[in-house]
Amino acid sequence: MKKILAVIIASLTVFSLSACGFGSRTDTSSVETEISQPVVEDDRTLEEIAGPKTRKFLHDYSEEDGYTMTCTVNASGSELNLLSVIKGDKSYVNIDREEGGYSVLVNGEDVYMIMHSSKLAYKMDPDSVKYGSYIQEANSMLYGSTYSEGTITIDGVTYDSENYEGPYGNVKYCFLNDVFSYIVVDAESEYVAIKITSLSNDVDESLFEVPEDYKIR
Repeated sequence: MKKILAVIIASLTVFSLSACGFGSRTDTSSVETEISQPVVEDDRTLEEIAGPKTRKFLHDYSEEDGYTMTCTVNASGSELNLLSVIKGDKSYVNIDREEGGYSVLVNGEDVYMIMHSSKLAYKMDPDSVKYGSYIQEANSMLYGSTYSEGTITIDGVTYDSENYEGPYGNVKYCFLNDVFSYIVVDAESEYVAIKITSLSNDVDESLFEVPEDYKIR
């Protein structure tokens, strides 16, 4: 399940932290995100739900083997540029935005918000950022969904799409010449367009550690 959703989970997680004003906070203990909808029951596996191009993406890029992705996220009138590096239970997401950039590092059970401009890393209570809620919420949009294929035009470019229409909205995995290029989520309360600008199996594992010259608070 995490393989197919890793891109959207990382992006939605980081966007939600940004929307909370996370980049300007020094007290992170009260920042929480709550799941907004229940998981839909579905006996199918994601491999059974997914279309052929999405299944190929699952095969080529997995959390277990690791991958590096850059993307641009447009949601609620805001744009974020993200670098995501994921391998196993470790992830590093760097957020570039007008209000100021920062990174979110998950290394096993430890979670940090890293402010590079001040060389500070704020260690957070993992329970204060409910990553599991995003998995469940994204899960609920795919499980119980009806699959179809089509096309979508974004900024004048037409992509093949594998569509998942469920009770809470529509998710489109979009491909240009079979290359995974976009995720478009049209949910009840949010429209999110995630443009994948690069994707590779290379992983810089040094990013999974707080730099030695940074102070941890």
